[in-house]
Amino acid sequence: MKVKVKSPSRLHLGIIDLKGDLGRIYGSIGVTIDKPNVVLTAEKNEQFLIQGADAARTRLFAQRFLKRTKVAEKVNIEVEETIPKHVGLGSGTQLAISIGEALNRIFGLGLSIEEIATLMGRGRISGVGLYAFKNGGFIVDGGIDLKAKAKGKIPPLIFRGEVPDKWCFLIAVPSLERGLYGNREIKAFKEAKLTVNRGIPGEISRVVLLKMIPSILDRDIESFGWSLSYIERKVGEAFKAVQGGVFRDPVIGEGVRFLIRKGAYAAGQSSWGPAFYGLYGNKSEAEDVKYELKDVLTVKTNVFLASPQNKGAEVKES
Repeated sequence: MKVKVKSPSRLHLGIIDLKGDLGRIYGSIGVTIDKPNVVLTAEKNEQFLIQGADAARTRLFAQRFLKRTKVAEKVNIEVEETIPKHVGLGSGTQLAISIGEALNRIFGLGLSIEEIATLMGRGRISGVGLYAFKNGGFIVDGGIDLKAKAKGKIPPLIFRGEVPDKWCFLIAVPSLERGLYGNREIKAFKEAKLTVNRGIPGEISRVVLLKMIPSILDRDIESFGWSLSYIERKVGEAFKAVQGGVFRDPVIGEGVRFLIRKGAYAAGQSSWGPAFYGLYGNKSEAEDVKYELKDVLTVKTNVFLASPQNKGAEVKES
């Protein structure tokens, strides 16, 4: 049997609570987008063989899955497409879970996506990536339980909504230093926790509950955009001490302000960047701005349009 997986990307729109004084910490907001993608195929093989893009990470993730599930058989994995690494689009989680789900199907293990994420070490801070893989759509997770007995558990999904198909995200990835990950990311979260204003989690929570989620249910792009821009500013303030400003680089800030001037309902930085985005009502609105943005920025930038994706990854067996 051969298994083919095509996973979406995600925009990480913010962290709700860095303090954790209610017994849970983080809580994430995000939206699933239809590109770029991880596309790979996997099948049993006489030799352990990794082919295609991002071979080193693919090998590491496949070995981790086989070891932790105690599967002794060998596989051939070919990666046709990947998401750019450490730019804010969720490449690591999508690749890890894509590999895990492919091997889960091949060996008939019957694992859930949540169990695969735990095995692969994903979802330790945010659940947006794993729920984007599983369900797609707009996602809010409930953060990490700080009780010792809950360590290792992934954040629960507390809301998932359909994003109107006609909405469009203009996404820019400037050629800047890659975003934080691994130990650098963990250190940054610890530092931000010490400096964040105690009132910010409450402000973000109120907007998420009473404006952002209702705006998705009502398909109200103006209210959703207002909520998103508000939360981006507050999250930027929370991380200001560790990333040097509301945005991680002045180029990102310049791009965000340009998109707002050019009619975006909201604009902001995805995760640690350098990817940033603008929300538009349809593709024609965003298309008009796409080429102008490249001319405005002072560094080489990949700019593309992405649609919301209201379904999870595609997994096909043959």
